[in-house]
Amino acid sequence: MTWWSGRVLTIEAIERAELEQARDWNVSGTQVLGHSLTWWLTAAAASSVAAATMALQELTMRELGPEVLGPYLTVLVVLSHMAVGSAVGLMIAAALAIVRRLGLSSWMDRRREQTKLALGFILGFMPFLAVVDIVVVRGLEVRALSTQLALLPGILMFTGLVVALIMLRLKPSVVTQLSVVLTPALVLGLMIPMAPANVAGASAVLEKGLFSRMAVLSARGLYDSDADGYASHLCEHACDCNDESALIHPGAAEVTDNGVDEDCDGEDLTAIDMQRYGLSMGLTQEEEPDSDDADEAGPPEWQKRHNVLLIVMDTVRADHLGCHGYARDTSPRLDAFASKAVHFTQARSQGSMTRESMPALLTGKYFAEVSRVEQKWPHILPDNEMMAEMFKEAGYQTWAMSSFGYFVPYFVYGQGFDEYDDKISKEGRVHWLRTSHRVTDGTLEAIDRLEEDPDRPWLAMAHYADPHSGYMFHKESPKFGPYVYDLYDQEIFYTDLHLGRLFDGLEERGLMDDTIIVITADHGEGLKKKEDHGHLYHGQTLYDELIHVPMMIHTPFAQPRRVDRPVAVLDVLPTLLELTGVTTDVRMRGFSLNPYLQGDESFVRPPVFSQKAQPKWKELVSVVDWPWKAIWKVRTNHFELYRLDQDPREAADLASTKPEQMREMSNQLRLWRSSLEPPNEFRYGR
Repeated sequence: MTWWSGRVLTIEAIERAELEQARDWNVSGTQVLGHSLTWWLTAAAASSVAAATMALQELTMRELGPEVLGPYLTVLVVLSHMAVGSAVGLMIAAALAIVRRLGLSSWMDRRREQTKLALGFILGFMPFLAVVDIVVVRGLEVRALSTQLALLPGILMFTGLVVALIMLRLKPSVVTQLSVVLTPALVLGLMIPMAPANVAGASAVLEKGLFSRMAVLSARGLYDSDADGYASHLCEHACDCNDESALIHPGAAEVTDNGVDEDCDGEDLTAIDMQRYGLSMGLTQEEEPDSDDADEAGPPEWQKRHNVLLIVMDTVRADHLGCHGYARDTSPRLDAFASKAVHFTQARSQGSMTRESMPALLTGKYFAEVSRVEQKWPHILPDNEMMAEMFKEAGYQTWAMSSFGYFVPYFVYGQGFDEYDDKISKEGRVHWLRTSHRVTDGTLEAIDRLEEDPDRPWLAMAHYADPHSGYMFHKESPKFGPYVYDLYDQEIFYTDLHLGRLFDGLEERGLMDDTIIVITADHGEGLKKKEDHGHLYHGQTLYDELIHVPMMIHTPFAQPRRVDRPVAVLDVLPTLLELTGVTTDVRMRGFSLNPYLQGDESFVRPPVFSQKAQPKWKELVSVVDWPWKAIWKVRTNHFELYRLDQDPREAADLASTKPEQMREMSNQLRLWRSSLEPPNEFRYGR
């Protein structure tokens, strides 16, 4: 008889054996109870070992480890998983006890072969899920499932079963001894990480950990007396310098010249600092001499009430277009358009997700300054003055068409448009529809209607959402391959194809020479985990695969050229206002790019900021001050520094090797965050 083919031990069989042993050894009832508890501890110990295996996978697959975490946090990672595993094991033991009470254990005894078959099916099903994840999900289509998460239940189940079978064959006394050793070790181990004031790698656990992240957050809570979210221990770069005031912590906004170091950087922000950095960052402006000459001469020749067509492509990263050097022929029509327009090659969106970037585009303000109901998909409040309202008040006809589920009237993106076509957005599962051809058809039909009133110019916005996941095959596209990034390229090609039809339609109608056309994207996309900083899709980070987007502006007067200096999607609205002569009292945070359109080589736009403005551990801020880029992980107060002209993939963090440059960039980030104006209205939704 082989080891595996031995009889299946159930709780009932175990207790029966213990009772017989008790009679043989003439032991007391207390001892029998002790043996019964031993099996419960066995289940907990078995699952603890399984969970420790999960911790090992977390340390390796999520790029954590002793060299990153230090010894204390490494112990915490392992023990936090073991604690969760112990709880799972106890629940399993309790479930088996209930099975026995219901009289089902004898049924399992009579069906040992079926039980073993069921166990084999369960154990075999998890690897099957992993194969599906690797071959189908990662290869042919995108889901939110990751390989490591698919493997974790299988590891827990398999390791727990093996350890349980081994321990159940040991003498009860041996198991008891193991359990007695394990329990205090677990408690002691959980207490160890709470001792040191600073532990290297805490931010790494908070960003990448699973169960360990919950353990670190719980431990940090013990050292956060003022409940501001910043602890005095287990804090690495984000230690609270005053744990008695919730207004003082590393993420606080500085107040100038008040003698208080609100953000714990070691110094108070002065008015001199504000003026010096503010001027270079465009947060404050030098006074200009008064002059009536411009008013007497009238508007410049280039400032006319031209028609305006704003084209927003969803989820298009710049480096997947031919005009940005991509090897594949994904964008022949956009490439041709870029050669006839002013092509801004270093444009950045103001967020890595639609929720942050589109409000910035349509209001000229950063997302954090927009009045809203904060929720997963923020509800933009009507007191914001939107782009369409500004043009409508100036006498423009306004029209828009959306193909994305977020752009429905409830979220106020249609505010100011005479006609807002959101039929596609309401169809449901719009990400799984082919919509670019419908957007082009709808846009050309709308332009024909708008042209019926030749005395009034028009503003039209067309939103192309096909590049957003889920990715689909397109018979019109070259077959780039079966993988995620191949399908993404097909989506770009399909969008480009129908943008070409739109350009052709404008040419046929004779409107190309009298229309300002702006093409940009709301954000990019992560496509390869190893190359894209460990993430797929968008919204997680502020690396360039998510915020470096295309931007092209075609005007009736500007000569085609490339502009290789950083600009922002936030600049689109102030640029359009200046080109058309539309005025507003709204204070914009973007800058008009008209000097670049005019060929002014001396103009340098101030540094470009982006943000991931989400609560808790998700807040990020970045700045591009060419050729440097810095990213600030606000909650962990961790900074990264990259030199984009030499390292466009942001692979080499220079924060530790370039301390003076890092200090300069971190000052810009802190000052920018302190300069944000609170929205008129803000509240949390569901």
